Amino acid sequence: MFGRFVILRHNIVFIALLLTFLSFLLRIYLISDQPLRGDESFTIQFSARPLEQVFPEIATVEPNPPLYYLLFNWWVALTGQSEFSTRFFSLLFGVLCIPLVYRLGEVMGRKDVGLVAALLIGINPFQIWHSQDVRLYTLWPAITLFSFIFLILALEKKRSLYWMLYGLFSLAGLYTHYFHAFILLAQNIYFITQVVHWRPSHDAGDKRSMWQKWFALQGTLVLLYLPWLLITNRPTTYHPSGQAPEAFEVFPLLAGTFGVGETVPGEFSLLAGWLLILLSLLAVVAELRKEQRYLLLLLIHILIPALGVYLLSQWRPFFRERYLNALAPGFYLLWGYGLIAIRDRFANGRNWLLSIGLAIFALAAAYSLNNYWNDPAYAKSQNWPRLANFLEKNSGSGDVIIFNYPDPTLDYYYDGSALLLIVPHGFTTPAIKRETVETLWDLINRYQRIWLLPLRHPAWDKEGLVETWLNLHSRVEQRRSPAGFPLLLYIPELVGEEEIQNHLDLRLGDSLQLAGYTLQEEGPILSPGETLPLTLFWKALRPVEESYHVFVHLQDQEGRIVVQQDNPPQEGKYPTNLWATGELIRDEYRLIIPPDTPPRSYHLTVGLYLLDSGERLAVFDTQGNVLGDQITILEIEIE
Repeated sequence: MFGRFVILRHNIVFIALLLTFLSFLLRIYLISDQPLRGDESFTIQFSARPLEQVFPEIATVEPNPPLYYLLFNWWVALTGQSEFSTRFFSLLFGVLCIPLVYRLGEVMGRKDVGLVAALLIGINPFQIWHSQDVRLYTLWPAITLFSFIFLILALEKKRSLYWMLYGLFSLAGLYTHYFHAFILLAQNIYFITQVVHWRPSHDAGDKRSMWQKWFALQGTLVLLYLPWLLITNRPTTYHPSGQAPEAFEVFPLLAGTFGVGETVPGEFSLLAGWLLILLSLLAVVAELRKEQRYLLLLLIHILIPALGVYLLSQWRPFFRERYLNALAPGFYLLWGYGLIAIRDRFANGRNWLLSIGLAIFALAAAYSLNNYWNDPAYAKSQNWPRLANFLEKNSGSGDVIIFNYPDPTLDYYYDGSALLLIVPHGFTTPAIKRETVETLWDLINRYQRIWLLPLRHPAWDKEGLVETWLNLHSRVEQRRSPAGFPLLLYIPELVGEEEIQNHLDLRLGDSLQLAGYTLQEEGPILSPGETLPLTLFWKALRPVEESYHVFVHLQDQEGRIVVQQDNPPQEGKYPTNLWATGELIRDEYRLIIPPDTPPRSYHLTVGLYLLDSGERLAVFDTQGNVLGDQITILEIEIE
């Protein structure tokens, strides 16, 4: 009897090790095949800097606590910055989750459930995807599994070592992801339920001792975590990039993503999510007839953090499935309970029905993984290496490459001689817009050619300011699409003083100057129906806060307007509050003389005003004398 038990135990351990090896193969397969995505390249370049630079910026730039970056900084220094070596760091923790989830099932008294959960997490597309991703979303689940294992052992064995290890991994979780606070809350709730309803065999002294240890441990965690919270501002200032689902969507979203991954059509994931919710409910019903404390642990572990993040997402859109990946092992264990329950209820303990259930999971995983590895529609990232190679071959030291969205991946792959810049430098605000124009003005004065990747983002140059500005100040030499990226090559064409036919040098307000104008001929004689082409040349003497309208009026001798054109400069494409200091701006107008205009002499007048109030800017000559609120350019004769 004992021999059979030892053989069975060794077989289970062997299967668990075999699953771990299989999981390793699935995670290392094509690990370097897909280019890095933006968050990965940011993580590599951010963490590769000296530690004395990295640590302060984690508190103000990066939206996660420092532990992952400190570990990864050491890893990059040791292994380098290649796709393989950096992703291998995530792979290690992804593989570690397989024996850990089996071990958690074992300490919960259900090796069979732990083994099924180990298989589910081992072949899971979502976990494989993150095991090949340079972020913290495999480290966090591994730390969480350790904390649950030692929590159960501490409650069962009451050894100080287990309490210390539980506290250590709880602190590590808090320093890995801010949402680990919800997991800690769930563990506190579970502890309270267990101690309050402790079995009668435990005396009052034992219960009092457990309370004392627990409060001492939680107090220590607070004291050790509080310094970081006093240093950082990221939990409250981080720009949210998730969604805000409805309450009924939360668990189907989590179940579908944790079940079949994100590399499947949305309707397939939703269907899988609801089916897995049913499997979870079956597990709950089946286990209610048995020992309930570990089922309660799983449910609290899943429900509390998920609801916490859901509530946060109603305030700001924080909800993403990967932000809750530390809950995923709880789902796999719950599904393991459900599959074992189906086997015991409908197959009398025989494994053929369990095998069918596992085969369904495996087929869904194969479908999702095939999409991930082979279908471009589900590619992790665009082909940045090919774009970088094109730019390296076609740009030179006299060029500048502008990327108008802060994805650092191009910087990771590009190794050419041209300057690579991200413009604008921040989220679109009036101040950033002005800074962007000043930067572009400086660039077209310094560089012979400008390459632009015009990738718009709702929060980052959503109006296409960079492309619009370059279109107004440069000539498009080439339009290319290497690797599917839109790419424009501009040749700067600066407005020169030689283009001004008639110089005026009149100041409007404190910041603007009408440098002059150009007509086809001086003092033209026009007929009704003909067009009067006028080009004004403006200059910003200093930064302009307001957006002014230009008025160009043809007036009779009594001041009545015959024809007019009112709009922001360059037909609204380049408002005055974006002008760069010292920039000469060409501004074209075409007035069509009405057919019924009487033949006589008319005044052509121009000026600037605020649209909301109608207030015009005063006009000053070079000596500072006020000339009124409009400029009479010349007399026009209508025949």
